[in-house]
Amino acid sequence: MKLKIITCTGNYRKEKFFKIIQMICKFFEENNLFDNKIELRLSNEYEKNIDKISLNKNIKIDTFDNCIKDSDLIMSIGGDGTILSTVRKLSDKTIPILGIHIGNLGFLAQSTEETLIDALKCLINNDYTIEEKLLLKATIKDKNKSNY
Repeated sequence: MKLKIITCTGNYRKEKFFKIIQMICKFFEENNLFDNKIELRLSNEYEKNIDKISLNKNIKIDTFDNCIKDSDLIMSIGGDGTILSTVRKLSDKTIPILGIHIGNLGFLAQSTEETLIDALKCLINNDYTIEEKLLLKATIKDKNKSNY
């Protein structure tokens, strides 16, 4: 699959979120990927922390729903909870997610700050596989507990 639109989202409350965004932008610039090859979108959830970052002029900022429209890939930056939150926000849409771990403990993320550049190289060289995951939804009914 040729990547044309990539959306970044995640745990913007963590300082490393902004560092990862800057690393991605630097990689895209150094590899001339912004020049009509890949569009990078950023969910505007981060705007409460706008003073923490000067964003690259090539990033398109919009709501999560508008960002994921036509996206080929989502980069979820945070921990396992962030990835699961991203999946929940997708509702019934199926868009591959690359988890970039910046938390303390992570099992779902495929990349970290240390392996990010290698992961980005694999993406632009189309050297990756998409692994399907099963998503279950359950309701527990117990008269002593409320529904989840």
